[in-house]
Amino acid sequence: MPPNETCFLPPNSSAVFCALIPNAAWAERVIQAGAKILLLRCRGLFGSGLYREIECSAQLAKTGGAQLWIQDYWVEAIECGAFGICIEKEDADCVDWVKIRQANLRVCVRIDSLDALSAALKYTPDCIAFEADFSQAEHRENLHRIITEARKTPIMAISTADIINNGEPINLINTGIACLALDCAAVKNPEALLQYFQDNT
Repeated sequence: MPPNETCFLPPNSSAVFCALIPNAAWAERVIQAGAKILLLRCRGLFGSGLYREIECSAQLAKTGGAQLWIQDYWVEAIECGAFGICIEKEDADCVDWVKIRQANLRVCVRIDSLDALSAALKYTPDCIAFEADFSQAEHRENLHRIITEARKTPIMAISTADIINNGEPINLINTGIACLALDCAAVKNPEALLQYFQDNT
């Protein structure tokens, strides 16, 4: 399947935002605030506890009309009916691409440097995720270069910094990315983040 430019919901404005969440409780909070794209990154969970978080988040997303992307756990993503997976470039050879595509699961390959882009594009993902601290000029410049070199492959920018209060989200959206993921665990004021989703989605 070639890269798909429609893997993100069409925006109501110039901005498409994604909530990077750690668990199902956060999924419920951001969906209630209006978020339509979620990336679930479960850390420190395994087995049945991990499965419950993914399953519950998938159900919340389905009920709330949101896209749910799961980081790393592609088997659980298929079983729980998630929209897509986000996998590390280094792990891309370890997944079953046939099963993933048969399940119509969208695929985002995550990179943390410009140098990794060419290798990630070889998998023909539906999008590329670039994760960095975009409060730093060097990473913003790399983002511009990634957008240019990725050509028609949509780019999700995952911000590791709390950028809500300095106007940076809109500056990043204007670079031409398809989606900006805001890390709920990184913000100092979660309520401000929820309000941001209410105001901008």
